Amino acid sequence: MLSSRLAAIGTLAAGIAHEINNPIGGMQNAVNRLLQVDGLSERQHSYLLLVRDGLSRIARTARRVLDFSPRSVDAAAFDIDEAVDGARALVEHRLREQNIVFERSVEAGLPQVFGDAHEIQQVLLNLFLNSIDALESQRAGGRLQVAASLQQDKICVVVQDDGPGMSPEDLGRVMDPFFTQKDRPDASGLGMFISYSIVQNHGGDMQVTSELGRGFCVVIRLPRVAE
Repeated sequence: MLSSRLAAIGTLAAGIAHEINNPIGGMQNAVNRLLQVDGLSERQHSYLLLVRDGLSRIARTARRVLDFSPRSVDAAAFDIDEAVDGARALVEHRLREQNIVFERSVEAGLPQVFGDAHEIQQVLLNLFLNSIDALESQRAGGRLQVAASLQQDKICVVVQDDGPGMSPEDLGRVMDPFFTQKDRPDASGLGMFISYSIVQNHGGDMQVTSELGRGFCVVIRLPRVAE
């Protein structure tokens, strides 16, 4: 039921996003032209900058919505450890700044995964950032673990932290679009929705478990390259 609902919402949202992008682009061009006009008062210039920033934010959200629309992926064989290491490199500075211990456990000689390496790296990056944000709220370091192994002919990737966890009510909504617990203007609430859709587009599945005070865990299963 969840898979069917996400697919339907993704298709609908993608159509809406396309309809939004065209007029947004025209308005952005108009605002940029107006900003070049001589003789603007300080207030007029300030208002135009506010409009431009607002349009940019709408455009970014629309682009992210397109990321979870059903589509074919640029599939190829790749090593899951490369996706793990690539995502880790992008959060290295935050791990260091927040004194978070990162533990990596990837089985040697794992079969390759079939799919889009860049998209799977994006999924892992989103999960890492979610854990880092949750651990930041504790202001006391923490632990972020990622493990990969072969289980029942699937590549299983587990990402978990020892952060504050999530209530059963919120856990039931974690895959919903625009649901977020982050109190930041850039938190669109699309990260887990997009990640779930990417994994599904790869023929895999993603499950989440959490309890208040006992961290957060995500399990991803992806098809391996056939022998």
